[in-house]
Amino acid sequence: MTNEGRLKLLRAHEHRRMPWKNGGGVTTEIAVAPPDASLASFDWRVSTAEVASDGAFSLFPGIDRTLLLLEGQGMRLQVGDRSPLTLVVGGEPAIFPGDSPASASLVDGPIRDLNVMTRRGHFSHSVSVVDFAGSTSLRAAADISLLLLRHGRISLHSPHGAAELEPGDAVIDEAARAGDPLRCEGAGVLYHVSILRA
Repeated sequence: MTNEGRLKLLRAHEHRRMPWKNGGGVTTEIAVAPPDASLASFDWRVSTAEVASDGAFSLFPGIDRTLLLLEGQGMRLQVGDRSPLTLVVGGEPAIFPGDSPASASLVDGPIRDLNVMTRRGHFSHSVSVVDFAGSTSLRAAADISLLLLRHGRISLHSPHGAAELEPGDAVIDEAARAGDPLRCEGAGVLYHVSILRA
């Protein structure tokens, strides 16, 4: 992890790989709070996962989740008694409680997803996708802003520092205030995760 001013830069090669909670696969942890939190004790967590076969999701009591597809041909998600939802790259995210039984089936081969989780009653979150070339200005919408670069290369500037991002890199601004400008220059696809304290 590299500090750029008051930004925390998380390089792709530094992300921690670890088993799923249910042992059914491997997840790549991008950021978690507190930093030494386990899968049972985190306040919030941002990760990716490679899914190579159909199966059940781990249960996370008291956790709210958002799931987006990063790569692959699609994944059908069944959460409790809800209507099934098919996730595709660039499509709508799945938002669901981690305490509800959930399972997934792959449409056509392995996929990779982005998973954002916050502890209900303590934190909440939202995720937006920004696809741009040239220059764009975002606004911090919460207490903590995390930007994950999926494709491209960008320069990020905020009131708290600057950072250069390459594919897979992430940056956290934990000093963000709602309305703070986040200026991006270059070209790429960014996932903007906003985390709000309850």
